[in-house]
Amino acid sequence: MNIAHWKVGTRLAAGFGIVIVALAIVGGVGAVGMRALSDELRLMVGDRFPKTVQANNMIENLNVVARSSRNMLLLTDKEAIRKEAATILEARKAVSENFALLEKSITTPEGRAMIAKVADLRRPFVAGTDVVIKAIEEGRRDDGIKLLLGEVRDAQFKFIDSITALIQLQEQLMLASGQEAEARVDRSLTQILGFGGFA
Repeated sequence: MNIAHWKVGTRLAAGFGIVIVALAIVGGVGAVGMRALSDELRLMVGDRFPKTVQANNMIENLNVVARSSRNMLLLTDKEAIRKEAATILEARKAVSENFALLEKSITTPEGRAMIAKVADLRRPFVAGTDVVIKAIEEGRRDDGIKLLLGEVRDAQFKFIDSITALIQLQEQLMLASGQEAEARVDRSLTQILGFGGFA
């Protein structure tokens, strides 16, 4: 059928129909792009960033344990020593809670391997701290100082390094999500402009 023989009304209707279809495509492309962007942002804000917060909470409370252990060695007042011991228990509880959240939420093979390493390196630090506390309770302050400045400090540094590696992994994943979100926006804009120009 030759378009030249169409009536003006038919031509206008066909033209408007084409424009409407093109606009619908533009809207669909935009909606799909926005949904993909939303998914990437949700992944960053709801999953990857909280993991870095939880890991940093572990380090913060790990340092509280080390600091309170040192304070127990410096103090002579029994009530003050008891308060530091209670602080250690609270900090350990916070470490355990944050570790449990990470253990539950991290699913990548690389992340699982790192979580296992964190768990392995946590044990000697906890055990060493227990020995320091016991030495303090038994009045063996010199033994406690030697342990805290030797084995326990080494265990603490290794423990912190393992958590830091986990944080760096999550930061890399967040960066990758940001780059993917940016690429999705660019692709959507190109498609929208292409269809918009056609319309």
